[in-house]
Amino acid sequence: MRPIHAVFAHAAALHPVFEALGLCLGFQAYRVLKRREADPVGGPARFWLLVAAAVGASAGSRATAALESLASLKSLADTPSTALCHSGKSIVGALVCGLFAVELAKRALGVRRRSGDLFTYPTILGLIIGRVGCFLGGLEDCTFGVATAGPFAVDFGDGIGRHPAQLYEIAFLAALGAGLAAYDRRKGFADGGRFRAFLVAYLLFRLAADAFKPLIPLTPGGFAATQILCLVGLAWYLAPSLSSHFAARFSPCPQPHATTSSTTPR
Repeated sequence: MRPIHAVFAHAAALHPVFEALGLCLGFQAYRVLKRREADPVGGPARFWLLVAAAVGASAGSRATAALESLASLKSLADTPSTALCHSGKSIVGALVCGLFAVELAKRALGVRRRSGDLFTYPTILGLIIGRVGCFLGGLEDCTFGVATAGPFAVDFGDGIGRHPAQLYEIAFLAALGAGLAAYDRRKGFADGGRFRAFLVAYLLFRLAADAFKPLIPLTPGGFAATQILCLVGLAWYLAPSLSSHFAARFSPCPQPHATTSSTTPR
């Protein structure tokens, strides 16, 4: 097991490059898909939804990462202008808070159509490329897993073998993207179904995978900030469906209407 920095000298400096590359290629993929598929939300409304998504994702990413690092929050009193900037970013925070920002913007604009399907595959592509940068970022990126002696352990430079959580996520995203594309070809998703399937699957994955990361719990049950947001996002998507299912399942059966007969039984 060789230290990752012995293999990729100065690789940590490439993290911002991969992050920017993921954003650029993801946006280009969105433009390609937009030419192939009809955009249910066009014109100025789409522009403002993009603005809402960007603002919500940026704010949510920073805020969630700050909560993950309690040391950063404690240092706010001393360095309020820089503490949040150095606390990193959170993909879960970006996705969930970006989702809520878009939903608020849609209400303000009067948009009722689902608007996320075109972003599903570009988002997956951008996340995969960005996670490569996270992996090369090593210890400084703080996205590695807990210590392990398993066969997939990676030494990020301090002599301790850890779960390469970034690689696990890359593999999951690649498999998820392939599965969604296969379903798209065979049956096709209903309006909004593609993005919903992606986000629910990703949040479930992160809810489980983050249990193997050295995160600081914020609740008595041991849930970290990202896991709490995962539960919030899952509740947003799944609660209406579950409530409708149980309402239909446990609602009283309609009583048959009484019928009258003009004949006398013999």
